[in-house]
Amino acid sequence: MIEKMTYIELAGGTYPIKCDLAVLEAAQDAYGSLTEFERKLLGLPPETDKKKETKVSREPSMKTVRFILPLMVNEGLDLENAKEGGKRKHITEGDLRELLTDVNIFELADELHREFSRCFVTKNRKSTQGTAEKSA
Repeated sequence: MIEKMTYIELAGGTYPIKCDLAVLEAAQDAYGSLTEFERKLLGLPPETDKKKETKVSREPSMKTVRFILPLMVNEGLDLENAKEGGKRKHITEGDLRELLTDVNIFELADELHREFSRCFVTKNRKSTQGTAEKSA
């Protein structure tokens, strides 16, 4: 079942975004953990010793936005193309210069984070994992 798609506005038009297992895996591989990826996307400082003071900049990592945007858009395009029989092409790293023209990076990072967060929302209260009792 394909759930409702989220769309974002970029300079090149409207694009679907989707964060799924493949996107999560790529983020985890690139950043070491999903927690570190999320911190970079939100612009939070690295976790430090509780005794040390750190300032919160709340400035998203441009590198992180540029990393995750094509992954989420391309996953969204794959789903959209499959559902609607379309043939929209994937975006590439080279497309980002044009697509990110006149885009508020803070709003974009927030939208990407909302999509990331949707991966962890319970959609079905019933477990999808096996609950069969083991035979003795």
